[in-house]
Amino acid sequence: MKSNRLMVQEQRQTYTQKVESGSLRKAHTRTKIQLGGLLAKTGILERFNINIGDDLQDDAENQDNAAALVGCIKDLLTQLPNPIPDNIYEAFMQNGIRLFRTSKHHPQ
Repeated sequence: MKSNRLMVQEQRQTYTQKVESGSLRKAHTRTKIQLGGLLAKTGILERFNINIGDDLQDDAENQDNAAALVGCIKDLLTQLPNPIPDNIYEAFMQNGIRLFRTSKHHPQ
């Protein structure tokens, strides 16, 4: 049986190898792009006057819109129980599935 210290060392080596190879960075980038697409599907970007292609870092008005969006999401998150009960999670998932089915470009 491996000691915890040996397992941690192996995990660090694996992490370092991924970072060095760029695969972890690519995975993070892919996930962030997908999350942006999910937010766009919900229609929340329009509520905060954010358009696809807006620079959310360099333009002051866009920074304010992005800050308001993040604040909204954070506020909504604080209203959710932790952990999310299974029945609520299931309801969220079913709503998401319906949204995917009615979207133009949805996963098959």
